[in-house]
Amino acid sequence: MNLITQIKNWLTIGLEQPIGSMNEDFYYDKKNNEFFSIVITDKFMVDENMNIAEDVTTSYSKEQEKSITDRMKRIESEDSEILSIERIFLNERKQVMQEFVDTLSDKVLIGILNQRIINQSYSTKFDFYFGNEADELTKQNWEEYKSSYLLQKADTFLNLNNINIETATIWDVDATGNISIDLTKEKTETDISNISRNKTKTVWWKFW
Repeated sequence: MNLITQIKNWLTIGLEQPIGSMNEDFYYDKKNNEFFSIVITDKFMVDENMNIAEDVTTSYSKEQEKSITDRMKRIESEDSEILSIERIFLNERKQVMQEFVDTLSDKVLIGILNQRIINQSYSTKFDFYFGNEADELTKQNWEEYKSSYLLQKADTFLNLNNINIETATIWDVDATGNISIDLTKEKTETDISNISRNKTKTVWWKFW
């Protein structure tokens, strides 16, 4: 898989994140033509000034820590050179799902899926739960339909922001990065590990 395909697939992952999820936020840095993400564990690393907190140790290199904190500061200050990859709004998700359902002929399945569109919320994944009610061809057709839609949205984002995808990069960090927080008041230590980037690291190389 070439880098252009990786970037487009990475963008689709950001676009389809559950709207209310805080697990990972996706961005593009115009300053160095690079895509990056901030995961929830990164936010535990910093103090109120967006510096690595004194009671925190991480498995990131010093250079990685500096890159993360610098970008978090720029995001906080609404730096115009950092663009957020906005997640697809709920109404738009429902519309795309409904357009797919309108291509089906099985009335029982249509009724089930229409109810699942109604049940879509800010916390749910942009997807159907088919269970055993749909055959494999229908499931595959949905994945292809959604994939095509998300790739169109990714292309629109790139074009609107004049991003040169041929020279862009994705900021890559250790997939097993972890942080440890010393809770001094309780004299205990909380270890938050192997959460931060495993999902994204894997999915970049797999697209449905």
